[in-house]
Amino acid sequence: MKYLEIEILKKINFKIKEAEEFFLEDNFETAVKKYKEALNLIPESKYSWNESWSFYYGISEMYYQYGNFEEALDYLEDCIKCPEAIGNPHVHLRIGQIRYELNQVEKAKDELMRAYMGGDFEIFENEPKKYLDLIKPSICGAKKSK
Repeated sequence: MKYLEIEILKKINFKIKEAEEFFLEDNFETAVKKYKEALNLIPESKYSWNESWSFYYGISEMYYQYGNFEEALDYLEDCIKCPEAIGNPHVHLRIGQIRYELNQVEKAKDELMRAYMGGDFEIFENEPKKYLDLIKPSICGAKKSK
């Protein structure tokens, strides 16, 4: 695992702060632009840096919040290539939710089950009930067979 130098992190953190401020002001396009500028400060290969996953996740989250599920999924697919992302229940939760919204139900079930296995029921606490309902039969079936 590789970590970024402090000077690069400072520049990145400044861009992230700007992005968050624009996002809170409902200036979605500028927020995404600032996030992408932060991501561009990460040296190649972006997937090899420990911090990279959070930038891909952050960009995808903005697209998700604005209902652009295809673009959100593209960034999550980049996210999952980074250290620390695979197995992260929040990443799998969001992939599952997006796949559900894109009517990719079987793939959604797989990702939501990964989220459940990494975060139990708590991962679904602040999420719409439909996502947990999708995997409840599998969870209950698995518990009964033990």
